[in-house]
Amino acid sequence: MSVNASVYDSGSSVQTAVYYKADLNLKDSKKNPGKNIDLFVENTNNTTFLDPENEFAPLSSPPDLKTDENGNATYYYTAIDPSKPIPSYRISTEYGAYYDVKVTTPPQVETGTPTPLYNAENANEQRAIVPVNVINNGGASATWGVKYREKKDDNSGVWLSVEGTVPPVVNSSGNYSVTLEHLKEDTYYEAKAIATNNKGTSEGDPVQFAVQMPMPQDGVKYSRVGPSKIYYEDAESVQVVGENLYWLKKRLPYTDLKVTISKGSDSYDIPRSDIEPVGTSGLKIKLPKPDGKTLPLGVYNVAIEHEFFDDKTFTSAIELTDDKAYRSINYDVVKVENKSIRRDPTEVDFIELRGPFVENASEKRCI
Repeated sequence: MSVNASVYDSGSSVQTAVYYKADLNLKDSKKNPGKNIDLFVENTNNTTFLDPENEFAPLSSPPDLKTDENGNATYYYTAIDPSKPIPSYRISTEYGAYYDVKVTTPPQVETGTPTPLYNAENANEQRAIVPVNVINNGGASATWGVKYREKKDDNSGVWLSVEGTVPPVVNSSGNYSVTLEHLKEDTYYEAKAIATNNKGTSEGDPVQFAVQMPMPQDGVKYSRVGPSKIYYEDAESVQVVGENLYWLKKRLPYTDLKVTISKGSDSYDIPRSDIEPVGTSGLKIKLPKPDGKTLPLGVYNVAIEHEFFDDKTFTSAIELTDDKAYRSINYDVVKVENKSIRRDPTEVDFIELRGPFVENASEKRCI
């Protein structure tokens, strides 16, 4: 914190002695006023302080003053011995020694933007570097570090502390950092810088971050939607095919993804729970059932929007039809086990038969 002190001869006298007036103004490195800060006088030299509220009567001890909302305070004083040099003293507050003023308060810190460090080998062993900007150490040696916790909607959770070690104690402003370890992938955390000296502890504003695998903005590619025609009674889902489509659901925040199916003025937003990755290159979209009914016949568009990745609209992507030529063949499976007690080495344990059966394969039949 910087301190401006102006001392001048008032041109007036108190009890036949000239008195002096000292105006102090405290500001931090961002030019914000140092308001409501207690001031203490020390190292007085040839000084008698005066009470402006009592006709400038001499005080037996230095006054206890506090800066106002603008960071200002004023002292009135005179010389004990006018033949000696002009009176002098030091003001002790909370921000270190500047000129005639010693300032000492809790330090000031800011939290920088975390840098995630992704580990592809273990989802629960992620790391992140959190910058700590010590704006001011408060005029005394300070320790520093970071507090962090998993971010929850209700702001619950215990803050964990990690002490800074390079260096462990700071005696001036500077930029430092702490590396957080044992973090979980795809999980939001919040972190804040901290610093402590003999006057107290200060904290920076919390910042939010998450560690995720690298996902370049141009890494998602769209190819097609299928099937293009669906028999209306079989209208369960469609699949978008492309490259890295699973990133659409993986990347935080999850609210960035929006999928819509539309026809004319009818539009249906697909819930996130109805969108499922298929491997790395596919995205299965469950078709909506408005009012519990199958979508009406017709041609539909499929639109994918994302705040980070490219958007894509497939125009006339799918058609719901009543043409039975597009009806699905529901294959059933019959599993026949080998129940022989003594088997030839070439025999198998079971075989499966697949195909459209005349009779329901789930019904047991004696052969």
